[in-house]
Amino acid sequence: MTDITLRYRLGGEDYVAFNEEHTANSPVIQKQLEKNRNGTALAFAVLSFAMTWVWTQNILLSLAFGIVIGLILAFVYPKQMKKSLHTQTWRMFCSEEGDPVREADYILTMPPDALHCTWNKNHLIIDYGNLYKVIESKTHVYLYYDEIQALIVPQHAFSDTDAKKEFFGVLEKRMTAAKNTAS
Repeated sequence: MTDITLRYRLGGEDYVAFNEEHTANSPVIQKQLEKNRNGTALAFAVLSFAMTWVWTQNILLSLAFGIVIGLILAFVYPKQMKKSLHTQTWRMFCSEEGDPVREADYILTMPPDALHCTWNKNHLIIDYGNLYKVIESKTHVYLYYDEIQALIVPQHAFSDTDAKKEFFGVLEKRMTAAKNTAS
């Protein structure tokens, strides 16, 4: 079995895509977002009720206003949160002029012992048995090595469909072998 080497460049859009995928599919993040959504909606509903009560002394109007505000926030908050995450991620990886500040060329190699990824002056080695999960989207492949961190591989890193099939075939065999060895 030959070693596979992929060479690719990652920029701001790649990091934003990963953050969006991770936010949408991570149980840990989803649980936190649900807590935030419910807590925010409840807090604003109670605040709206209290403010309306102070101004009107009308319990029905106060309850109605509090419930309406709570429901609006329960449905608006997730959309606003997604937009905010996109903006924050983009700012983190791009300068004010829109130039990627963390753009880098990556080299991912797959020797038999572990995945090796090199970019700038960094080198990351991940044992195949430590890969947490592999997710493929339309634009990227995410190789998670824990619940929140992943190697990002853009689909354009594969020269063709056969190269991608070979990559996934070798990856699956090596992950299975590593997990069987650990057992």
